[in-house]
Amino acid sequence: MNPYYKSPSIQTATTVAPDAFLPTPLAGVDLRGFAGHRLDLTIQNRILKQNVDELLQPFRLKTDTRETWRCEFWGKWFTSLVDAWVYSGVPEAEALVKKAVVGLMATQSENGYIGTQPDASVEANWDVWGRKYTLLGLLGYYEASGDDATLGAAKRLADNLIASVEKTGQSLHRLGLYRGMPASSVLEPLVKLARLSGEQRFMDFALSIVGGWAQADGPDLINKALTNGSVTAFFPTPPAEWWVWENGWKAYEIMSCYEGVCELYRATGNKRWFDATVAFHALLAKHEMMLVGSGSAMECWCDGAGRQAETLERPLESCTAMLWIKLCAQLLRVTGDPRYADDIELAFYNAFLGSMAADGSWYARHNPLEGVRDPEERHQVGIAQNCCVANGPRVMLMFPALAVMAGGDGPVVNFFCGGAHRVTLAGGTAVSIEQETNYPVDGAVALRVTPERPEEFTVSIRVPSWAAPVVATVGGKTFTGAPGGYLKIHRRWRAGDRVTWEFPLPPRALRVNGAGKKFGIARGPIVLATDARLGTAGAGDARAEVSPDAIALAPRPSGDTAIWMAFTLRAADGREIPVCDFASAGNTWDQRSAYSVWFTPPAN
Repeated sequence: MNPYYKSPSIQTATTVAPDAFLPTPLAGVDLRGFAGHRLDLTIQNRILKQNVDELLQPFRLKTDTRETWRCEFWGKWFTSLVDAWVYSGVPEAEALVKKAVVGLMATQSENGYIGTQPDASVEANWDVWGRKYTLLGLLGYYEASGDDATLGAAKRLADNLIASVEKTGQSLHRLGLYRGMPASSVLEPLVKLARLSGEQRFMDFALSIVGGWAQADGPDLINKALTNGSVTAFFPTPPAEWWVWENGWKAYEIMSCYEGVCELYRATGNKRWFDATVAFHALLAKHEMMLVGSGSAMECWCDGAGRQAETLERPLESCTAMLWIKLCAQLLRVTGDPRYADDIELAFYNAFLGSMAADGSWYARHNPLEGVRDPEERHQVGIAQNCCVANGPRVMLMFPALAVMAGGDGPVVNFFCGGAHRVTLAGGTAVSIEQETNYPVDGAVALRVTPERPEEFTVSIRVPSWAAPVVATVGGKTFTGAPGGYLKIHRRWRAGDRVTWEFPLPPRALRVNGAGKKFGIARGPIVLATDARLGTAGAGDARAEVSPDAIALAPRPSGDTAIWMAFTLRAADGREIPVCDFASAGNTWDQRSAYSVWFTPPAN
């Protein structure tokens, strides 16, 4: 926890539809265990190692072509830097934050433009998309610091955007690529800006974006989510080319639009819009998400849930996993429904951590279910990173704020990881929640609940949908929670009260429609895989024959410090098959760790 950080007092517009759960402020979190270690590595080896002048140079020179997207990198990185500063409180982060924000604002033109285009054109492919991330970065710093100059810069940038779009005579969805969805996703920071500034013109423009979607040539994201049976049916004709306006299947960008709809719902209470976002999530969960908690091929939706056993081109883009987690986090906040926490946990421990280098310094672009992970571009459009590397730290810094949240009746424990959270109850009482656990290596969890004074409230503990019913003990009494819900303990809490329980973690088969006889294996939230370092051949290993109805699993030493969890599977013929967690599988990013999540039953 950062003992020196003091949250600024910021006046904001009233929220019409308040969240069911509130994230814990990062200054009140100390994440430990495996997730905490990965977070520390991300801050030290990726966020703080970034060359800020390299990210500022395109804004200073304004020489980008209409096809490049260097305008996105500063904002993506800077939002994670602000969070790292608030979370860690290290002087190095504070100095870098100030250098980065002062350096960016120095590039703002007299008319308010901050960007990389020589003509400040909103019609360039990625210009509005880049402004979105710049706005998110500026607003993130304003929320963390209360610096009025930063809010002023954000307002001038948004005013320039509004004027520039109006000057084109076109609706925003006609600008850029992919049915205008990258440009439309500026909805998210516009609504935040309206809330933070209290100025209606930003909300009016945000509303015009959603209104434009319903035009004859618009993406119609609200109506289509409520009436279509799959996301690919939104635009049923496959795109002839990938890099065009007509391609409406682009995964990251369409999710980013619905994330903005969640912000708009908070501000307006328009339930139809929010129902569309819930329906969109359900379509993705049913038709697109693969067994490691993410989807996509060629960065697009592809009805992947039924095609995941195929050899797909450039599968499971890491940015897609990251935006899926962010979208689920929005829905978890608004609804308090644990299904979204289930989705986050699966994606976080598998698809997301699987994309991260073991030292936190880089993120792979794509994560096949079998084969070899590849870091791909070390330089993208002339900058020493790529889109997934810029995005990854943002999600890593979301996890501690979501692990324990504040509900209407008390603290809510969504994720199980060593560490401490300081949650403020609705009545103003501060409560410390400290977790002692090695989950998901094992299933034992202990909570120490310490309110600053004795008080009656409820502690809610998520019971994952894959789990058996859970019995928790506190003060000599037991409480039971069913899978897929929250175990609720209502009592008068006193400093040091301790809650204990255990999740049994038996292995289970993950059967997939369209995969033929192939199936996956999971233990708790962890998907397992073969890996060449453990003595299996990796992808397509013919020896990985296991009976899906009689899976026997035992821990084993991995012999490799880069492997988090290793186990021995009992093959159908009695042989032993070494496996590891999906996040560790393939993390040498070459043939030395060729891997596969697929197993087959015995032939007879």
